[in-house]
Amino acid sequence: MQYWGVQHMGNREGNEVVIHIALQEGFEGEIVVIRVNGNEVFHKPNVKTRLQIGIADFIEVGVQKGSVNVEVALPLKNLSKSIVLQVSTPIYIGVSVTRDDRIVYTEPRREPFGYL
Repeated sequence: MQYWGVQHMGNREGNEVVIHIALQEGFEGEIVVIRVNGNEVFHKPNVKTRLQIGIADFIEVGVQKGSVNVEVALPLKNLSKSIVLQVSTPIYIGVSVTRDDRIVYTEPRREPFGYL
């Protein structure tokens, strides 16, 4: 399954904000699965970082304001990592895979990442 555009996880009555998730460094052709509050919002094979710009893919997910759990998994490498975010405004987070096969997140930010 592939997902494009904003995936909405709640109602649209003013309580929804968007989390922008950028898959950044270290992706080498893996299957990547992203779950938000336990719901799969992204499932894509062969995710590879474009070295020239430092990004592999991205997704935008509409969620209810408050506590949100974001999990990124690389099932074939048996890796996963979750982060709990408190969201009240749109935020941007980056996810990378380190050389020693750990999934790491950037600190949430309010401005988009600058990709060329």
